[in-house]
Amino acid sequence: TKEAGLSMIDHYCDSYLNEDNLLQPLEVELAGAVEIKYQPGDPFEFDPFWYAFKMDGVHKRLNYGDLWVAEMKNTGGGVKRELTKLRLSRQPTGYVYCARQFPGPDVTGAMPDVVGVLVKTRECQRDFFPKTKAMTDNWRLQTINIVQDWRRMQRAASIQRAHLDSFESILNTFYQNTSECTSYGLCAFYDICRDGFSPATLSPFAKNTWNPLENQTHLERKEVKTETGVLETYKVTA
Repeated sequence: TKEAGLSMIDHYCDSYLNEDNLLQPLEVELAGAVEIKYQPGDPFEFDPFWYAFKMDGVHKRLNYGDLWVAEMKNTGGGVKRELTKLRLSRQPTGYVYCARQFPGPDVTGAMPDVVGVLVKTRECQRDFFPKTKAMTDNWRLQTINIVQDWRRMQRAASIQRAHLDSFESILNTFYQNTSECTSYGLCAFYDICRDGFSPATLSPFAKNTWNPLENQTHLERKEVKTETGVLETYKVTA
């Protein structure tokens, strides 16, 4: 209900009333893309790709001067459980890696901020998870392996298609990640996986190539030279 939602917000704000005075938000809802390409020392060569991200922000602890990537979450499964999950989650670790590719002060780690969406109790908790360079380097290599695995499946599916294999056989080249079906609401393809392909399940979809920066005349493009290459940035001008 509306009252329950307001009660959760009140409890969260009251819990961090004093601590929030010691946090300075530097960026809020920061989005971008980082190019990941072969570097000397990588276990194999690969075609470069872009990793797109949208983080909840970057905050500075005024008492220490260190920077943290904010990760806001709500959960109905227990706040401590969600924090345990976030400690090893690839998502905030990836955000820290991306933040470190920009010029400026280094980012220390991730700051998960979890609010419990519970009926009878009010619960929230914030923590700080430092991320060493080794951790984000490991994330990068794991991400490369994930992308290469996906590319392998794409190649296999293309070969099957050229051999006129059945549609179902081609689809089975790719594995279903059913643990993510209900993350961030419900997956857009849930009905297709549940009911199969039909005019009804395919009707909401159309082939399209989307570029978030296309026809954005209010964005000013700027190139920033970094140690790893040239960083392409866009600034809102109007």
